[in-house]
Amino acid sequence: MIKLMAKLTDWVLGVVMLLLFVAVLAQVAVRYLLNFSFVWADELPTLLYAWLVFLAVGAGLAEGRHLGVAFVQDAFPARLRRVCRCVVDLAILGFLVFCIVTGWQLAGIFGYYQYSSLPFSRYWLFVAVPTGCVIAVPIILKSLIADIRGEEPPREVLSHVQDQLT
Repeated sequence: MIKLMAKLTDWVLGVVMLLLFVAVLAQVAVRYLLNFSFVWADELPTLLYAWLVFLAVGAGLAEGRHLGVAFVQDAFPARLRRVCRCVVDLAILGFLVFCIVTGWQLAGIFGYYQYSSLPFSRYWLFVAVPTGCVIAVPIILKSLIADIRGEEPPREVLSHVQDQLT
């Protein structure tokens, strides 16, 4: 189920990225070539970028690409490393739950405001926060369970950083 959700999220991220690229490119081209500006030029990219960021939370967690200080954990013995990963996973889970609750509250508060140039309310901007976090919760739970069982997490982050430094 998590793999299917990750593939669907990746596909949606690709579509949102493409829409964001086209919207910004169209605005830049029209502004510089025709000295004209679309009325939605500010609001649509902001909306798309919010969805891109919060959907990417789950995608990043699924690949183990969240921000971490691995070299500190790597200095610890294996048992303490496991405890550290569990604490980090619990902190991430707590933050995700906080963002889900707060995001729904904000969507409810600001959902009544309409965009000036788009045909829908700002609810769709604020609902990106809890949506992305809801997608991330099962992923971090899977990581937490793996940490409790003593399984090693994915090491893409460390290898990616090491590749960048060499």
